[in-house]
Amino acid sequence: MPDGRRRLALLDDAPARRAGPPGRAGAGLLRLAGGGHPLAFPRQCRDGRRQRPPDPPNDRGLRLSGPSGDRSVRSLQDVVRVARRFARTGQLRAGFAGSASYWEERYQNGGNSGPGSYGRLAEFKAEILNDFIRREAVTSVIEFGCGDGSQLALLDCGDYLGVDVSVTAVEACRRRFAGDDGKAFCLVADYASETADMTLSLDVVYHLVEDAVFDAYMRALFDAATRFVVVYASNHDAPGPSVHVRHRRFTDWIAANRPEWTLRDVVANRFPFKDDTAEESFADFHFFDRAVPGSAPGSVAPDAG
Repeated sequence: MPDGRRRLALLDDAPARRAGPPGRAGAGLLRLAGGGHPLAFPRQCRDGRRQRPPDPPNDRGLRLSGPSGDRSVRSLQDVVRVARRFARTGQLRAGFAGSASYWEERYQNGGNSGPGSYGRLAEFKAEILNDFIRREAVTSVIEFGCGDGSQLALLDCGDYLGVDVSVTAVEACRRRFAGDDGKAFCLVADYASETADMTLSLDVVYHLVEDAVFDAYMRALFDAATRFVVVYASNHDAPGPSVHVRHRRFTDWIAANRPEWTLRDVVANRFPFKDDTAEESFADFHFFDRAVPGSAPGSVAPDAG
């Protein structure tokens, strides 16, 4: 399978594969930017059931199914393969089963998305994002790593699809936003290559401690966007202060793998990390747009000469 279609299943995890409870019904079509036919939210994004429709013919990014057999079986195999590899190399410390398992267990035990989704940090992020959404007339958003929805509650966006590895977080979001037909949520395993004006990655990149998971995530993030990609994260290589944190210079990955996307702007954090408090962050905003409008996901910009 070509690199541009690597399976998002690498991000999935066995605990997150349980079916969710019924949610709201009747969510309408999500008409996403970039042309092509309108896409309906997959039923499993609305009600948690695992009945997945066939992949529509499209050229908008990753295709989750393929000729290799049952998708759920291969997803589990991918997760096991990645976990074993990191265990062999000692990169998964004792008691840490991987980033997906960490977040599912955290939400199951009553934890939340972290201090960045609350208080003054959440308000700062919402201010920057809402201003950008209004200024650029963004009408559709996909967020990879939506968490418990606390940050989303402060955003003023149009059609929204939240994707996460944690079934507990997805269920919580469905309950919280049950009355909003413009919002839908699904597990990574059920993401069906939808696209939107803008994709979001907020406080996620430095939590992807496994290289294969990071690579699959970045491909999905950029291949799902038709106009803008917004990454709120640190941008340097360094081990993190805890087992579930690993800082990455993600702009190097973009330059090597998605060169048609250019860094448009960087907005420094209003509350930079200084005193190790819950109201400070080492993340900054990085705004990307496509250097060649209309180019296909994963394509390389033509030579200027």
